[in-house]
Amino acid sequence: MTRSRVASAAAVLLLAWAALLVPQALAQTPSPSPSPSGASPSPSASGATPSPTASPERESLALILSAEPTTIEMGGETVVVAQVTNTGTGTVEEATLDVTLPRELELVSAFPAPASSAGASHSFELGPLDAGDSVVVQIDARGTDVVADAVVSATAIAGAVTASDTAGVSVVVTGGA
Repeated sequence: MTRSRVASAAAVLLLAWAALLVPQALAQTPSPSPSPSGASPSPSASGATPSPTASPERESLALILSAEPTTIEMGGETVVVAQVTNTGTGTVEEATLDVTLPRELELVSAFPAPASSAGASHSFELGPLDAGDSVVVQIDARGTDVVADAVVSATAIAGAVTASDTAGVSVVVTGGA
């Protein structure tokens, strides 16, 4: 047998093998891809048009906490601002913010008002947050004792703690002039 005949025989065997396997592979393909023009896929053998698989919505919160000014005299006030943003793809139905003030700072006022307070801990009900939405909580606090590092801490919580974020900010309370 010459080389050309061997090559031809090999090509024929390869084509025959492909002819047997390609229909089996196509039968196992789950659904056709949409055409590049964006047209809907054609109905399957059962007559139904396959639907795309939806990705699950994800809850995620981001918390930014700041204070201004960060240095106050005893008896002076600072404004603590907490911004909670839904960075997920779904709606957070019951967002809350828990803020704890150190013993050297006392709550003067807050907007919105806390839903509950227990000592230095204050809980704010933020309600539902759609994806991309933010809410801001402002807390006015007064310095009650001299301290080099009064840390305000906060935690934003989504529903039944499926997503949360924590942050802290320091305030210095001086003895005055």
